[in-house]
Amino acid sequence: MFQVMIIIFRQFLVLFLIITGCSSGDRNCDDPAATNFSSRARTDEGCIYKERKKTPNILTELPKTVKETSGLELMNGELFTHNDRGHTNHLYTIDPETGNITATIELTNGTNEDWEDLARSETHLFVGDMGNNDGNRKDLKIYRVKKSDLEGSGDRQVQHDGIIRLRYPEQTIFFLDDHNFDCEALIYRNNYLYLFTKHRTDNRTNLYRIPAEPSEDEYAAELLASFPAGGRITGADIRQDGRVVILSGYNKSDDVFLWVLSNFEGDNFFSGEKKRIGLGSFASIGQMEAVVFKSHNELYLSSEKTKEHNLPARLYSLTLP
Repeated sequence: MFQVMIIIFRQFLVLFLIITGCSSGDRNCDDPAATNFSSRARTDEGCIYKERKKTPNILTELPKTVKETSGLELMNGELFTHNDRGHTNHLYTIDPETGNITATIELTNGTNEDWEDLARSETHLFVGDMGNNDGNRKDLKIYRVKKSDLEGSGDRQVQHDGIIRLRYPEQTIFFLDDHNFDCEALIYRNNYLYLFTKHRTDNRTNLYRIPAEPSEDEYAAELLASFPAGGRITGADIRQDGRVVILSGYNKSDDVFLWVLSNFEGDNFFSGEKKRIGLGSFASIGQMEAVVFKSHNELYLSSEKTKEHNLPARLYSLTLP
């Protein structure tokens, strides 16, 4: 009798799953790019994506001058970086082999409230003063600097040729520590700047767009998409051909990672294929802050000094798998 009841229960369970639409994992993934996609799903919170693990190569430690490296950009044959909140309005060029600073460049008509990332167009470098740790900033901006003004050798001074101001229409409260309006990742594409937010209430990132032209008025950043990044996004870059976007991020209690976004439609970079690359534990890699394409499939990455694990600021390299 007991065995008969077990058989009946199993048959009922199978019928129930068929009627209700499969497992909870399927019901939580509406992204066709995920390995557990279900046409019945109405959310992406449970999506699982292809993942590879690859440890980046340590190229060098970075000097104390850039111990809080926060952005990277390759331009005019030089590797640029900068510090974030609480530091001076300086860009630095560094030697990737030694980590030595080869030049200090002062932005004389700009301030560093919280510089977080760099992006470039054919004519300009964009310096993202958009860090918003405490969620209270109402002066988010991006400086635009002519690439031609940055050419040269040795220490020098430059001026920006315009400021791009922005706000997030969705932000109505400016005093919460836990918020989703910090941003440390910036790219340029086709006359627009794209921002990937660093969330403090969940493990998502939102994609915003603003024009790449200076304006006296604030741009209302346009929300294009959202993605369950699984951690805090800290850097971004787009390959020169515009077909691949890289995001860097971390989980303090777990790992450091990259997202490789490709085959997307238009400027919704989350609409195509997605692959996660696990780089190793936060305790061994440190707080990864920036990423830039060195070549078609090679990257530079930088991590800031990580006090809780006694790790210095570092420059890494990685060949995409």
